[in-house]
Amino acid sequence: MPFTILSLRASAEPVSLWRVLVIVAASWYVWAAMTPAIVRLAERRRLERPITAGTIAVHLAAAVGACAVQAGIAAVATRTLTPSSEGTLGDVFVFWFLLFLPAGVVVYAAVVSLRNAELNRAALLARERQAQRLAAQLSEAQLNALRAQIQPHFLFNTLNAVIALVRDRETDGAVQALTTLSALLRTALRAGATHEVTLAEELTFTTNYLAIERLRFGERLCVRIDVPSALGDVRLPSFLLQPFVENALRHGLRHQLTGGHIDISARGAGDRLIVHVEDDGVGLSTDWEERCAAGFGIANSRARLRQLYGADASLQIARRSNPNRTVVEIALPLQRTAVPLNAGGGQS
Repeated sequence: MPFTILSLRASAEPVSLWRVLVIVAASWYVWAAMTPAIVRLAERRRLERPITAGTIAVHLAAAVGACAVQAGIAAVATRTLTPSSEGTLGDVFVFWFLLFLPAGVVVYAAVVSLRNAELNRAALLARERQAQRLAAQLSEAQLNALRAQIQPHFLFNTLNAVIALVRDRETDGAVQALTTLSALLRTALRAGATHEVTLAEELTFTTNYLAIERLRFGERLCVRIDVPSALGDVRLPSFLLQPFVENALRHGLRHQLTGGHIDISARGAGDRLIVHVEDDGVGLSTDWEERCAAGFGIANSRARLRQLYGADASLQIARRSNPNRTVVEIALPLQRTAVPLNAGGGQS
């Protein structure tokens, strides 16, 4: 633009400054009118790899055409505002065209490049959103599959306990077990498609399950629950504790004539919830990792924790020789529900 002003002012018959400014404004503001058409062309003929010769030719022709329109507007404005100037309209057009061509091509390229950058960014964001949706759908499908596996597994084991009571002709115990089982099934159905429940709800579910098992074990089974009521509204995966309680009964206490204890405790440690399931049964065998850790309940629990919390959750199983105890430690993020619920702690 400064060069344009100097050219007009230095001509044989200097043009007044206001006329120069009107000519320049008319010639350059025409780009504002042409920009929507350039944007549409940039969308139709994208500069995507591999860039074809035809696409380059189309944009070069459009850039030259835009410069010709700019030069035409400038020529008409010049002849209108400076009628005494020398040369025909065609001569003035050629003058402006040659003057505007370098800068005009740069302006055209800038408009096309910016639009291509916007389109590429939008496509990238769309691909990222699609990838996130697919990942979420995959994670949801995997969690649904895991939950669908554990519910029938739990029901099968509970029915086995009831069958054992019926076989031993403990009618009252069988009736009580079926009543408790009904409550368990209502809890499972009420959970619906949710993957997490409160710690209070999980403890109620686990306590009912242990009530059925206690009908078989009698006084040989002592259950102790030590969970502060303040942690009752903390979220954790549904059916998380039951597989470990089941393992404690099946592998730890069942073979002891005197029975034993199952201790369930929880505590908050900063931004993490630490849950322990312990028993003082026969302890882990030397090949427990092959026989237990790769079993259904533990493998399922590890997979669900990994799906829900990733590296923020952990599951460890340890054997203590003094005293003889098996300890399951589950650590996961301490996340609370919107409405606090209370969990009772105590002994049973």
